[in-house]
Amino acid sequence: MRVAVITPYWRESDFVLARCLDGVARQTHPCTHVLIADGCPNPLVELYPQAMHLKLAQSHGDNGDTPRGIGAKWALDSGFEALAFLDADNWFAPSHLAELVDLHRRTEAEILISKRSFHRADGSEILGLSEVGDGVHFADTSCLLLTGKALAIAPLWANIPAPLAPIADRIFWQMLMAHGFKVAQSERRTLAFTTQYAAHFQAVGETPPAGAKDGSQSQQAADWWNRLPTAEQERLNRLMGFP
Repeated sequence: MRVAVITPYWRESDFVLARCLDGVARQTHPCTHVLIADGCPNPLVELYPQAMHLKLAQSHGDNGDTPRGIGAKWALDSGFEALAFLDADNWFAPSHLAELVDLHRRTEAEILISKRSFHRADGSEILGLSEVGDGVHFADTSCLLLTGKALAIAPLWANIPAPLAPIADRIFWQMLMAHGFKVAQSERRTLAFTTQYAAHFQAVGETPPAGAKDGSQSQQAADWWNRLPTAEQERLNRLMGFP
């Protein structure tokens, strides 16, 4: 199975970007890493022979949604049979893709999901924090592998309105679920997730780092949507591929 890993990036540090690149380069299942520079290309990417580097002329300011959609379309046009997503501040365990591909073969599910470990910005793991994505109500974007008919939804990342960017991962999950695709979830935590959410630190008794997200951006995105006229919501839902 030909797998592409889609990573949009903007101004991540070399340390963060290299950690992401290294995780994909170490995969035991062959893959191509499609990195989409959202207006700020980093020459570090050119050092990785398994990476395809797409360079956009300017930033779209939507948390990587448009670059993610562009990368997905490029991969599908290039004949890839499965798409994984990986935010630039996260990284894969070496067996991540192999385990999800094997899960697909055993279940014939179109959406495969890993579990995740939670990490601070320096990479250290936050112990005692349990998974918040159950594969029914939500699964983090970086945990996903899409195959089969679910692949058609991937380019629609680019159709999510920019004001919804803070909750775009949840919107995309709803887009997938609206089509009734079969889902299978691994019990293995093969995705390392760098959390920026205050609630995750507070859950284990830690003081959140400066600038941690408190949920206000998500609420603003939801409020923006709720203020739209019903007709506009329906138009945007069609654009995002909701049936």
